[in-house]
Amino acid sequence: MGCGKNGEVKQQVGFRCEKCWFKKIAYTTTKSIKNWEAIRDLYKRQKGLCAYTGIKLVLGENTNLDHITPVKKGGTHKINNLQWVDGKVNWMKYDSKEAEFLKTIKLILKRKGYCMKKKTGGREINAYHNL
Repeated sequence: MGCGKNGEVKQQVGFRCEKCWFKKIAYTTTKSIKNWEAIRDLYKRQKGLCAYTGIKLVLGENTNLDHITPVKKGGTHKINNLQWVDGKVNWMKYDSKEAEFLKTIKLILKRKGYCMKKKTGGREINAYHNL
């Protein structure tokens, strides 16, 4: 079935066809439907994976379109400031800039006793990995 607005529907997201779903997300997130195709293409470029965790995103279930730098902190609605993320991750990030969010994650991991080993230039350095 589908919304009936776009003729033949290949994929359904909830009660909307995929095209209408991306238009709704575009409007909800950027206040315009003009860039819905760029937003859809961003999802495809990310291969349907969360920008932070790499988990599979399912349209209409766990997907959120995130502003890397929130609008209220000087970010824009331009495509280079948007990324697809898991809904739980976006909820945790809330209105933080990406750098602030990642710093908070690192502090949590450090506080909980995690330390990661990371190879840089052939040598191992401490980052965050479970001790």
